[in-house]
Amino acid sequence: MQIEVRLAKKSDKKSFIRLALERDVGLRDVSNSYKLYRQAIGNPKYWATKFDELVKEKRLLLVRIDGKPNGFFYFSLDFIGHPSAYVELVFVSKVNRNLGIARQLFAKVEKIAAAEGYSKIFSSTNPSNRISLNMHRKFGYKRCGSIYGIETPTSREIFFSKTLK
Repeated sequence: MQIEVRLAKKSDKKSFIRLALERDVGLRDVSNSYKLYRQAIGNPKYWATKFDELVKEKRLLLVRIDGKPNGFFYFSLDFIGHPSAYVELVFVSKVNRNLGIARQLFAKVEKIAAAEGYSKIFSSTNPSNRISLNMHRKFGYKRCGSIYGIETPTSREIFFSKTLK
């Protein structure tokens, strides 16, 4: 099995949209009350526009296994005006989870951020997402706070950080 992690190219657009729509399938019920998610979930036009923005800014990683797209990861190199990287979204297709793909995606963006001179990277997840919580801990991320009310008035997001070498 050959795993390739690289910055997305314009020619990856259809593959990315397919993966983003696959990701959205499990989110329909969870995000009913959040207007932005309602607009994005299952909306190929939203994801096409998002793809164009991310590719132009070189902030989208795509993972391919034996030449087939199986995951993506997008990030920012400016976290709330602070020169740190921020993990915006990571997705690995269900059929290829537990192969170390997310670890490779995180490692790649950590390397990109370190090369840009950043010393920290941040990420966040919903407190009910046990898989993501465990993944962050396994990858060396430490909990650094919470924000309430991002998606809904009662929602909470848990933030993590990691010091880069």
